[in-house]
Amino acid sequence: MIGEYTCPFYHNSGKVCGKTCMRPEGCSYHWKAKIRTPCIECGKPTGSTSEACAVMDRIEKGKCVPELTSIKCYCLFYNRYLLLCKHIFHEYMYGSLLLTKNTWRKFQELFEESGFEIYEKRELVFVETPAQIEEEKLKKKNK
Repeated sequence: MIGEYTCPFYHNSGKVCGKTCMRPEGCSYHWKAKIRTPCIECGKPTGSTSEACAVMDRIEKGKCVPELTSIKCYCLFYNRYLLLCKHIFHEYMYGSLLLTKNTWRKFQELFEESGFEIYEKRELVFVETPAQIEEEKLKKKNK
């Protein structure tokens, strides 16, 4: 009666735990663990979906290519984390080749320049052009 089941939990190495157990969910160590499925890209067990999986979900839902012209997206994920989102990967995989060596280098430089400080303070900076400064001076003189 002891050990009716074998633990089906996948380790990070891709091997199955294989311990004998009383529960079909797994051994005493793994029975409450998050369910991990093999990644479609690399085959390693994962508890999350990759951006490639998110693109496949978009295609299954019948969504078309976003038709982006740069690696800037206006979705919540991109604006919150400043990371490439599923829309950019969808465009890259099935639309135009957005992610060239130059764009990757520029993306990396964004973080090399300021590190994690980019997440601490991010604001819109308005830079006045010389023409705008002259117009303001004229307005002040006319008052």
